[in-house]
Amino acid sequence: MSNIKENAILNWLRNDLELKKVTALSAESVCLDIDISVQANALLHKGLSPSDYFVILLESDLTYDAVRFLARGLPRREAVWWSFLSAERYYKKVSGNRVDCALNLIEQWVYQPDEDKRYQAYYYAEELENDGPGYWAAMAVFWSGGSMTPLNSTPIATPDYLCSQAVAGAVMLAGLDKSGNGSNSEYAYIIKQGLAIANGENARQITL
Repeated sequence: MSNIKENAILNWLRNDLELKKVTALSAESVCLDIDISVQANALLHKGLSPSDYFVILLESDLTYDAVRFLARGLPRREAVWWSFLSAERYYKKVSGNRVDCALNLIEQWVYQPDEDKRYQAYYYAEELENDGPGYWAAMAVFWSGGSMTPLNSTPIATPDYLCSQAVAGAVMLAGLDKSGNGSNSEYAYIIKQGLAIANGENARQITL
């Protein structure tokens, strides 16, 4: 796992972190329906704000917990946008028509969500490997609401937490290098993009 706590991103976090888009009043309320590690749960104290808890997770080198926490705290469109940007950055090194089409659709859904695009994202995901960020970013769109069953079948409401799980999967996979190891610099950049989104800033302009 990437060791974010040694990266200069933490100094930036302490000085600039607001998480304006995270409307939950406490970290506990964000964590109600997501799985966090035993270590992360031990750090979750009553009354902690989402911003404070997020910094604590990174300081404790609990990168995956931090990603899952932010993915759940963000509104769904913003969370999907984070998964899209992470996957887009990853696939700059790997090109494929199906992935390109899926990413284009995900971006379109962020700007104009509708049921047709949501189901189209599911069909694209079916064509992709489930060990890549593109698959999970597409599933984040499909799990953003509505029914989690295919068209013309009995509707089953999508649980609220599923979208954030898919977003976290896309983000974490996007931080891996070709050998499957987590890269400190990649995770630091991706997390900084997520925080820019959480603060209503242009995440495409983020630099480390």
